Amino acid sequence: MNTRIEPPIGTKPGAIGATQIGVGGGRHKLRFGITVDIQAALELAMGGGGAKNAVPRFENVDPVAVVRQAYERHGIKIIELPADANYVLSNILTRGLVPLGKLRDELGIEYTIHLPFFNLALCSLNHHIRAASIETIVENIKACEQMGGINNYVLHVTGDIEDSINTFDIDMHYKELAWGFFLDKGYQSLEEIISRTGVAPAKICVENMEGVPFSRTCDILVNDLGVSVCLDVGHAILQGEEHPVDIMTRWKDKVHEIHLHNVLQKTYQRRVRVYDDHHGIRHGVLDVVAFLHHLEAMEFKHPVLLEIEKQQEVVDSIAYLRETGFL
Repeated sequence: MNTRIEPPIGTKPGAIGATQIGVGGGRHKLRFGITVDIQAALELAMGGGGAKNAVPRFENVDPVAVVRQAYERHGIKIIELPADANYVLSNILTRGLVPLGKLRDELGIEYTIHLPFFNLALCSLNHHIRAASIETIVENIKACEQMGGINNYVLHVTGDIEDSINTFDIDMHYKELAWGFFLDKGYQSLEEIISRTGVAPAKICVENMEGVPFSRTCDILVNDLGVSVCLDVGHAILQGEEHPVDIMTRWKDKVHEIHLHNVLQKTYQRRVRVYDDHHGIRHGVLDVVAFLHHLEAMEFKHPVLLEIEKQQEVVDSIAYLRETGFL
C-alpha cells in the first residue's frame, strides 16, 4: 500500500465528465481483467484461509488452482500473473507454465505478466546489482515466451531510489539531472533485456511510478526503444504531474495496459492529508466512470486490469462495473 501527502491535482469526482469527452451512440466495450496477488496463494497455503494459526503449507499452492479460482470468483477472462511469486514461492510460476497454458486454452482466458520488481534495481549505478536485476527479468521473459500467448510484460524500470528524488528539497533542475543519470542505466538495462530475450519491444509495458514524472523522463524509453506504456492511474494521481486522462491523450496508441484502482484521501491528526491507492473503484478521488468513458471514446483495445489489494474491494469493483454498464 502506498501513501503520499496529497498532491495538488484536480481529480475530484465530476472534474472530468462524460459530456466533456463527447461520448455518445454505440459504446466501445473495454477489456477488463484482474491481477492475481499473493493473497489468493496464501489462502490455499492456509487450507482455504480459515486456519489463521496454522502453519502455511506452500507445497499446496497450485498456480492453476489460483488462476481457476480467480476466474470462477470474478468471471473475468484477462488475468495478470505476478512473476515475483517465483521468488516468494520457489519458481511456482515458471514450474506451472505448461498447466497454466492448458488452463488458458480450456477457459479461453488471456494472461499478462507483471515482471519482478521486489529488490530489483534496473537503474542501479552498481553494476553487480543491475546485472542481477537484468538476469531476473530475462529469465522470466524467456520462460513465459516458451509458453507463448502472453499479451504484455509489465515492467518497473524505476524504483524507490528514483522515486525518492521527487521528495528532495532541491531545485527541479537538479532532480531532472539525477533522473537522467539513473534512467541512462535503465535505458541500457532495457536494451539488454530486449536483445537477450528477442521479445517484441512493444510487449514490454513500462509502468509510470509515483515519484518519477513519466512523460518528462521516460519518454526516451518509449520513443527510442519502442516499448509500450502501462498506465497506473493511482501512481499518476500520487505523482501529481499528469492526470491519467492527460497521459492517455499524450501516449494514445502506446498505452498497451492500464492498472485501474482508486485513491482515497485520508486525514490523520485532523490536518495531515494523504492519498492511499490500490483501493476499489467505486469511491475515491478519481471519477472512474468518466475515465472509462474516455477510454471508450478512444476505442482503447488493450487490457484494463483491476489492481486492487483487498479481495472484497475487487468483488465490489466488478459489481460496480456491471452496475454502470461497462461489464
